[in-house]
Amino acid sequence: MAPEAITYATLRSMIIGLTGLNAAGKGAVAEYLVERGFVFHSLSDSIRDVLTQRGEEHSRENMIRVGRELRERGGAGALAHGILRKLDDGINHVVDSFRNPAEVEVFREHGDFAMLHVTATEAVRFDRIKGRGRVGDPTDIETFRRLEEAELTGGPAGQQLLATAAKADHDVPNDSSIEALKEVLDPLVLRILQSQSRPGWDEYFMNIAHEVALRSNCGGGHHAGPPRDLHRLQRHPTGRPELQRGWLSALQLPGSQRHGAQRVSVLTRRRERHHSGRVPRHARRGRHDLRDAVAMSDVHENDY
Repeated sequence: MAPEAITYATLRSMIIGLTGLNAAGKGAVAEYLVERGFVFHSLSDSIRDVLTQRGEEHSRENMIRVGRELRERGGAGALAHGILRKLDDGINHVVDSFRNPAEVEVFREHGDFAMLHVTATEAVRFDRIKGRGRVGDPTDIETFRRLEEAELTGGPAGQQLLATAAKADHDVPNDSSIEALKEVLDPLVLRILQSQSRPGWDEYFMNIAHEVALRSNCGGGHHAGPPRDLHRLQRHPTGRPELQRGWLSALQLPGSQRHGAQRVSVLTRRRERHHSGRVPRHARRGRHDLRDAVAMSDVHENDY
């Protein structure tokens, strides 16, 4: 299957971080990911907000200075913590402008995270800077090198691009065309997404409970919790799931939300006890929905 045919946004949530020297082409990588369903963020947004409030120019020197101030006040990972709080679950994100190794560690603790180091030669990067004409960019090679040197090995609260790059999971060469960059990113991003961790048991069963709730005829809210004891859910040798005694209390449905499940449980037991009488169509459908949901879980005692 071609990478373009894959809807990345439907896969489990992933965060991809970007780092690299000035004009290496991190923006081009971010644009590639946005086109494939990722939501864009930048660790520099907080710095720009401060400069705007102060009425200062968004020059590279001012960005470096204010970034150091924010890290000195809130810790080396302050910018990362600020962005991480804004990220929605269940959505893929791309976060640009990692410039301190502590920022990478903050995102590592989140879970599914991959760091890309975008690279390009000095000549290519300087040509790009001259071509984009951004406010505050250097106009001569000496100034370009001086500013870059200040970003490479700063103190704990400063920019440490070399140490940050050393924490990257993958290098992304970007010395050529957009087409060449896509040829590198297509298999790489697919491989990153396929390496995502499996959901935990709580998340696994909550997803099943959510799908069952969508099939309910009740107009109210639908809530459920994961079973306390996963061994309550087993698979019968014939393939028919068996709901053992106590499954209803294990689901921990609050208040009135227990009614639908209780109704299914009572009707099921009544039918099995008397072997007579028709179960109402709507109740039969509800029971089958629950049965099918547990069947999809395919839980075996040997899985634990």
